[in-house]
Amino acid sequence: KQWDGSNGFEVRMLEGYTPISGRATLWQRATADIVAGTPASAFVRSLALADFGSGMANVFEFKHWRFPNIDISVHLFRQPEGEWLLLDAETESAGNGLALTSGLLADRHGAYGRVHQTLFVTPKNG
Repeated sequence: KQWDGSNGFEVRMLEGYTPISGRATLWQRATADIVAGTPASAFVRSLALADFGSGMANVFEFKHWRFPNIDISVHLFRQPEGEWLLLDAETESAGNGLALTSGLLADRHGAYGRVHQTLFVTPKNG
């Protein structure tokens, strides 16, 4: 699956993004400014990418469940470089109303950080 960039991001899936697979590996690049008129740095684009994990590596069917991200933590050990950035993410849940998405952030030179998202899981009401 690929997205053409009309939503502000171009995405190329390497693995995952199947219903309830719990894993996804993707390359992403911004196709629009995140703040109008200001080109985003690789650091800012990396933070936008970090938030993709729970939606792309989901373990819940979108039509039955909501799983908002209630906390996100991004840890970088070097500055990201380049236009295309990679996320390798996995989501796990014990069925208790919580889930955790964890991911590796990388660029063409290799890993540069990790992301962790805490999710609150609740059924959709109709």
